[in-house]
Amino acid sequence: MLVEETTFTPQTIAPVWRETVFRFCEFEDLSMDGDSVEGALLWCRLKNLEWYWGLFNTAVIAQTKFHGCTFRGTSFRSCQFVECEFEGCRFILDNLASECTFADCSFVECRFDECEFVLDSPSGRPVFSNTRWYGCAQARCTGLAAQF
Repeated sequence: MLVEETTFTPQTIAPVWRETVFRFCEFEDLSMDGDSVEGALLWCRLKNLEWYWGLFNTAVIAQTKFHGCTFRGTSFRSCQFVECEFEGCRFILDNLASECTFADCSFVECRFDECEFVLDSPSGRPVFSNTRWYGCAQARCTGLAAQF
């Protein structure tokens, strides 16, 4: 399914994330629990999202801006991020002290500013495994220094 030029807020109907391509869409002040993203986010803007136990599987995310988003225990598997911006985003533990994970992902020319990645958890699992970084930059972030 293709969704274009739509704004999603708590006052609108919730987006159907699974196998959907979003183009030129905005997502603001939403709270999700366990939703799965397997499509694409193209030229989108996500602002102040609270995402708990999200599953991003083989998603393509290109030229998308993330501002003030919090991901708790979210899994990113085989995702491609191209020319994305992350500002003030947090990738933190969920209520069971499980980390966000990035496995087999690639980041191409992405920018991270004032983001937080919690790398230590009781599970001891790595947050980043087999993840590749090409031409990315970070400023004032925690948890990214060893990545690129």
